[in-house]
Amino acid sequence: MLKQVQHDEVGKTIFLHTPSCALSSPMTHDTPTRSARRPNADYRWTRAKALAFLDALAESGDVSAAARQVGMSRQSAYRLRTRLGPGPFDTAWNAAQRAGRARKATRKATLSGPR
Repeated sequence: MLKQVQHDEVGKTIFLHTPSCALSSPMTHDTPTRSARRPNADYRWTRAKALAFLDALAESGDVSAAARQVGMSRQSAYRLRTRLGPGPFDTAWNAAQRAGRARKATRKATLSGPR
């Protein structure tokens, strides 16, 4: 709501906001706080992260879920696999994924019961 006020010195009429208006009160909210950035090392694959990823992959059989569990993305997991090429990591990945899918199938069969 606007309140009309006569300015004494110049004689012009100026408008001021009444205190009930939000524009007349000072801004009291805090600026949004940003979460602290993670160190660059948190964005990189380490030996410990790769091993934890393989363990999670053996549990779930799901690359996305396993990567999220270690704080990485699915895409970065596939890039790591490509970068390392055929070798022990690729072999362990395939074995872990097969084991995880077998566990998932067993759990699904157990939950559905006999037919």
